[in-house]
Amino acid sequence: MCPSGQHSHRFVTCEGAEHEVHAFTLPQRDNVTSFESPCQALVPLPKGSIFVKPSQKVETPSYPTTVLAFNTADPVELLKLAFPDPSIRALLSYLFSGSILAKPLTDQHILLTRDSASQVERARFTPEAVDLITRDLCRLGQMVVVAANSLTHPTDPLRPFIPKDIPNLKWSLPDLGIVFPHLTFAFDTSPFESIIVDSKQTLHVIYNIIQFVAQRYATWILEQVRRSILKGYMSEANWGAYFGFSQDEILRSLTRKSVQRLEAEKTLAGRKRKRETVNEVNAEGSIGKSLVFHPVRSSLAQQGLLEPYDPLSPEWSIDAYAPSAELTIEEEDFGEFMIQASKRMRID
Repeated sequence: MCPSGQHSHRFVTCEGAEHEVHAFTLPQRDNVTSFESPCQALVPLPKGSIFVKPSQKVETPSYPTTVLAFNTADPVELLKLAFPDPSIRALLSYLFSGSILAKPLTDQHILLTRDSASQVERARFTPEAVDLITRDLCRLGQMVVVAANSLTHPTDPLRPFIPKDIPNLKWSLPDLGIVFPHLTFAFDTSPFESIIVDSKQTLHVIYNIIQFVAQRYATWILEQVRRSILKGYMSEANWGAYFGFSQDEILRSLTRKSVQRLEAEKTLAGRKRKRETVNEVNAEGSIGKSLVFHPVRSSLAQQGLLEPYDPLSPEWSIDAYAPSAELTIEEEDFGEFMIQASKRMRID
């Protein structure tokens, strides 16, 4: 114990190598330590040190933890990662109940037929399998279409159009190298009914391609949702609209920000949009009115927002030369997309 009057410290330890002693001293009585010690050379501990009584174990509190495992090969699980909200995850489980896209193709999903004359065996999906595959891709596509239209057409977001500047300019291109056929997925109810192949093995290959596309589509949606949440009110889409959430509600749910902070961000986003609109108008005017609607050189044409310029076509007219602000299902090439997807799957 420190001799009285020799030290003026409160949190002290022994400076001798042969001792491992720590002690607290009373505020007004430095000669009284927190426990008895034969050491006569107690010195102050460095500032910020933590007092631990010798042979005393520090017990750290244990808290119950829950580990959620997600199968990233399952499109539904990827969507749940995109929406860490209990109510949305419950809706996803309900909407995609019975999904087979994360499961292997079984014989009960295959319909075999044999030509009576040539005795050639043909294989196709059963009607039930076609319905399940189409239903899942349809809901993924509708989720995207509603997100793209909800801010510009809030009363009718599930319409067979997408503002063309969103997939062309604001959404990132998927790693497949080609834009997803969102409208085909959302509104074409029979893209797989006509598939008839010469063997079960070939049908399994086609099914693997469909699974690959669904997995990549869900991964792309996950990326877009996270990107949209980071952009906040500057986002071009409301990814909660498919589940009945307004932009305010989905941002509040997925960011956990306060109402006051979201209101402030909304006000700032409105001001920024106004400035951007003014800058775009000024920039377009500086180019010259003669180039604004030029079929090749104008900014609209270079952004892909004009109808294709083909005056030699019998169907072409000056009316078709007007700016096309919306993407239609006729402009999507589902067959080419599936070909590119199959090539990419072989690479991966």
